[in-house]
Amino acid sequence: MKNQRITFIVFLSYLVISSCQKKEKVENKVSIENTNTENLISAKIKSTPEDTEMKNTIIKIIKAYQRKNEHTLNSLIYKDYGLTFLFARGAFNNISTAKQISFNEPVPEYLPYETNFETQYLINETDSPVFSCDTESWNKSPGIYVDMKTNDNFLSTIAINENKLTEETIWNEKEIKLFEEIESKSHKVTLIVKNQETFIFYIAKINNKWYLTAIDRFEVCSA
Repeated sequence: MKNQRITFIVFLSYLVISSCQKKEKVENKVSIENTNTENLISAKIKSTPEDTEMKNTIIKIIKAYQRKNEHTLNSLIYKDYGLTFLFARGAFNNISTAKQISFNEPVPEYLPYETNFETQYLINETDSPVFSCDTESWNKSPGIYVDMKTNDNFLSTIAINENKLTEETIWNEKEIKLFEEIESKSHKVTLIVKNQETFIFYIAKINNKWYLTAIDRFEVCSA
């Protein structure tokens, strides 16, 4: 009888231990499954397009420009590059550099900044729109377009040509090299509004942050 009681106690102990081990395995499984789920969620977040910051910067620039918020715009200018303005005085293309933007002192001085426009702030990554002087319209509908594939010599070419048109050197070799560095990193953003007017500027990623590098103030088909 005593032996039977011992056997029964041993059997109960086995059941308890077995049950605990099974429960522990289940808990471990749940823990592992939760960890994997968190990793998957984290991986999904990390796979979010890297252009989010770029698009946020574009919208920030546009809204600050619309509100004539010099403080915000100037905070987005890389101090070593400054801000370059592109424009045409007569038949010739020109550039001018500044450390900051001032809405009371436009560049060029005869062309006030037109900030009264509306947009839906939807950004399209595609090639830059083209304006037709024959139809006086753009080949793309109103919207915001950023060209992330094309880099052109939009600054250094103008600087070199300006030097050729004058007897004195307007832009020295160091400045032209800086223009080449800026344009190699810059991407064109074209905002077209319903009346075919535009706000065109350039952005560049420098030290993992996006900056405003240039504003295009050309008057299309005006020459």
